[in-house]
Amino acid sequence: MAASDHKAIIAFGEGGNPDTIQAAYNLAINKICKPILLGARSRIFSMAESKGIDLNSVEIEVVDYSTITKNALKTYAEKIYEKTCRQGMTYEDAE
Repeated sequence: MAASDHKAIIAFGEGGNPDTIQAAYNLAINKICKPILLGARSRIFSMAESKGIDLNSVEIEVVDYSTITKNALKTYAEKIYEKTCRQGMTYEDAE
């Protein structure tokens, strides 16, 4: 597998924001990275539709906050902390 086969993954915490959806869509259609939109699934799809964006036509993952377990949130917080602790983020901020 070539290095170019490994796409970066970028998670957007404000997945329901129209500008965020547009940016994620642009990144996905240009195959720059694999975007993940975090937020209320229904709102994300509604906002995308209002902008004429079909999220099912591109490689974008939508993660609904309400479906994430506390265990998964803890795992995400630990990963964020590991990557940002040198930049001054505390574990409490990551949670």
